[in-house]
Amino acid sequence: MKQTLYIFLIFLAGQALAGLGVTLIGHVMGAAWYADPCRQGYILLLANLLIIAALRQTHLAAQRSAWAPRSYWGGRRLWIALTAMLLLALSQSLLTDPFDLNDLGTQQMFHLMMRDPVCLLLLCVVGPLTEEIVFRDGILRQLVRWGLSPLWAVVVSSAIFALVHGNPQQAIPAFVLGIALGMLFARTGDLRLCLPAHIFNNTLAIVLMYIPGSDEWTSSWSLVAHIVPGTVLFAVGAYLIYRITYADRK
Repeated sequence: MKQTLYIFLIFLAGQALAGLGVTLIGHVMGAAWYADPCRQGYILLLANLLIIAALRQTHLAAQRSAWAPRSYWGGRRLWIALTAMLLLALSQSLLTDPFDLNDLGTQQMFHLMMRDPVCLLLLCVVGPLTEEIVFRDGILRQLVRWGLSPLWAVVVSSAIFALVHGNPQQAIPAFVLGIALGMLFARTGDLRLCLPAHIFNNTLAIVLMYIPGSDEWTSSWSLVAHIVPGTVLFAVGAYLIYRITYADRK
């Protein structure tokens, strides 16, 4: 259990250092510096790399055992996992949109960061890599070693994953997708499925932001028009996750 706490504290320390760096540099450069979130994205990218390095050096996570054999990439299970993530992501969008959950300005910040290649690397690749190392290869793995069942380890790590997102609009989908990513990790014991699935999910979200009006095209739908297809997409996505994590074992 101590290892789980250490991993989480390293993650929080990295986030705190990023916040401190933004504050200090902003104090030196002036108020205008805060107007460009891309500059803050550079610091957050560095913080993520430091988190990965710290987990590697402390042997708490990010070890070679986390990585898949090359022959696995592009396999059938990976394509099923990506399809499942697509369906789950769409279902969460449909099911949560009618409730107009507060994102505390996160979407606006992402829109501003999209114009910078370094920030795109952070949002689509480095961010997912850090989160998979922290929450799946780190926390989930350590919870199982502590004696928690794989299913409960997936649930607990997903709850923590949801909480650190810090706003209701992201936290609910993060919990659901965290469950799926956790099950993928539990199936393989490494990042061969959960990492590309997470990268795909984030990249899809960014690509949709480039499409004008993509966040408004369902705004005129009724509640039923959101709930019914959202539930169907969720059920199919959940079945695909079940298929590659449990059914394929038989």
